[in-house]
Amino acid sequence: MKSVLNYLILVGLPVCGVLLILRAGQSLKAPSSIGGAWAVEVSAPLGCGASAMGSEPPVLIIAQSGPHLNLTLNSNPPTILSGVIEAAQVTASQTEGASQSAAPVYLEATLDSQAVPDQLSGQITLAGCSTSLPFTATRRPPSE
Repeated sequence: MKSVLNYLILVGLPVCGVLLILRAGQSLKAPSSIGGAWAVEVSAPLGCGASAMGSEPPVLIIAQSGPHLNLTLNSNPPTILSGVIEAAQVTASQTEGASQSAAPVYLEATLDSQAVPDQLSGQITLAGCSTSLPFTATRRPPSE
């Protein structure tokens, strides 16, 4: 009888614990994967945003760890942003001291994962500009 009680305690309680953890995590959903290179098309004249976008065709490189993002825009010097993705919404802002650009940069975008390839649509805002730059970014294939 004592061995049955020990068995229930040593095996039964951990099994019950695992089942409770699985049930609690049932509703968790992983954030959308947006890591990689994105080709950016700005749909308005650059104006005062020219320094943030650079002279080359803009490319947005996104490094992702869970919902946390590090975004690098290939301007000269590169503009580095930190942000998050929640559902299909991406928000990011320039980290202090990460770039030498004149004004802080903010990015807000929406992920369209139904498009092939994936697209981000949104706007980039510089603190010193009165207007924001609307953009569309298309995910580049991994081989590029």
